[in-house]
Amino acid sequence: MLGLIFKNLWRQKVRNGLTLMGISLGIATIVALGLVSRGFERDLAVSLRAGETDFSMVSAQATAILFSSISEERVAEIAQQAGVERAIGVLISLALYQNNPYFFAIGLRSEDLELSGVRLVAGHAYSDDSSDELLIGSIAARSYGIHLGDPIELSRKAFRVVGIFQTGNVWEDGGALLPLSTLQTFQHHENQVTMIGVKVAPGFSVDEVERTLEARYNGELAAMRSLAESEKVAKSLGIVQVISWAISLLAIVIGGLGVMNTLIMAVFERTREIGVLRAVGWRRSRILRMILGESLSLSLLAAVIGSLAGISAVWLLLLFPWARGLISPVYAPAIFSQAAAVAVGVGLLGGLYPAYRASRISPREALRYE
Repeated sequence: MLGLIFKNLWRQKVRNGLTLMGISLGIATIVALGLVSRGFERDLAVSLRAGETDFSMVSAQATAILFSSISEERVAEIAQQAGVERAIGVLISLALYQNNPYFFAIGLRSEDLELSGVRLVAGHAYSDDSSDELLIGSIAARSYGIHLGDPIELSRKAFRVVGIFQTGNVWEDGGALLPLSTLQTFQHHENQVTMIGVKVAPGFSVDEVERTLEARYNGELAAMRSLAESEKVAKSLGIVQVISWAISLLAIVIGGLGVMNTLIMAVFERTREIGVLRAVGWRRSRILRMILGESLSLSLLAAVIGSLAGISAVWLLLLFPWARGLISPVYAPAIFSQAAAVAVGVGLLGGLYPAYRASRISPREALRYE
């Protein structure tokens, strides 16, 4: 039966090949979007708990973390609260580097680098009084060919690389670290930070300190240490997931119609053949299985090709230096399970009616068919 199924598919190579390409394109989109969105979710989760901090305080009114703006005075205030061992202010900004307008520039005091999980792999830390020193991330250094001592320009301001760092976060390692005051000045965010990292003192409960700070700054600041605690972030990620499932549903419908059209034409062309099979003793159920087998085989083959195409598309995207600082794909089994489920759905949707139509063919009428 399996050999007959593939033989039937091979008869119409061009038509089945075009159908295969259409389904594969939908599968590739699902896989590529899944790889990128899972990586985005992971990197965002890492950024919420930088280094040894227990949680972060962000603006409660910000539509996204990047748009959070907090007065720098709050850093000193939070550091004095009971149960807080240290509080660090972090300014996150986007800068123009070469042709990449999404280059991450992060402002930190040099004394806060270690607590933020920054590990120097070459060179030395910058001086907080310097206006032209910065640290470059390991990913950015590899992607752009940057070395110690090199001059670089961020948003048309000249800097000198004094060190190369690594944190394990693709966004940070794909960007640069600058003295907080320097970034505040040249990005026009004087006395402002994006988020405040909080390290809880030994003997105190993280949950209690978090609740105390949220109550003190109710409506102004919100505590975050996981994606689930951020309603806005969860909604943003939920939108991505909805888009992914919408594309999946669209792929099932469009792919199913394509498979149905292909197999209906195949059934009409093979009417006499199916009649002969019925005449020599093939039951309707066996004809049904044969046509469904062709449909599912075509769809599952498309799932394999589409998955490889999706992985290849992300790999090609990562060849661009700007993409390596923003994208870190996660190859989760659930992504490929979703692609396989879509393929099965396409196969069933597209194959059921042609299979039913073929199983109802009468041997007598089929043998007279021209």
